[in-house]
Amino acid sequence: MAALVTPASVPSWIQPQSLWTQNLADNYTFAQSYMNSPSKISTVFHTFGRTDWLEGFMTDYLAIAYAWIARMYPNSGWPAVYQWIMGGVMPLVNGSSGWKRGWPDPYEYTFYFQNVPGASIYLSDTSQDANMVSTWADAFALCCSQAGNTKDPTLINCPNPPWDGTSIIQTNTPAYFYWRAAALHLAQGLSVSGASAASAWIDPQIAGLLTAGGQTGDPRWSFDTK
Repeated sequence: MAALVTPASVPSWIQPQSLWTQNLADNYTFAQSYMNSPSKISTVFHTFGRTDWLEGFMTDYLAIAYAWIARMYPNSGWPAVYQWIMGGVMPLVNGSSGWKRGWPDPYEYTFYFQNVPGASIYLSDTSQDANMVSTWADAFALCCSQAGNTKDPTLINCPNPPWDGTSIIQTNTPAYFYWRAAALHLAQGLSVSGASAASAWIDPQIAGLLTAGGQTGDPRWSFDTK
């Protein structure tokens, strides 16, 4: 946003537009390195930023932030970056990837069998592919084996109780679910494949999840699709 609205000529105590424009370009180059990596972490799971342990609410923040960039620069390369990033979000909620979407915004999850020093960020090659699961179904099974790294009781003897195929039964704070819903609303407005259906699935569940957690039925915030 600073690159878009900061004037080219500014007082000495404000950074000029040129600085923010270069910062935006540097971030675009950084994103491209992930998009072009041959590693499974990029080609299958579209993981951006930290790649060893992912946290659902941080992924939501990332998706929301990049949605705004895509909206501010619709005729640039940023919408393609955003679409690629959402390729790491939609499998958690589309119901067809193999990941059971009763756990749509996990507290923490990984694609690695073993932690590897230096594998926490960008991977430029396939050297760690053998140390990763290969599908979203396998990723869910791995998450189950680790109880979501939170000792989620629904992931012990995974899943427990048996999932009904529709309801959210993940036991994180309900805030996680309206963060994901908010990210999906922006995705819907930016024509991400499957976002409309995923929103239609998650939105009606939010109020009940909040009241079940002892809160009011209204989320504190969200985003419209436009």
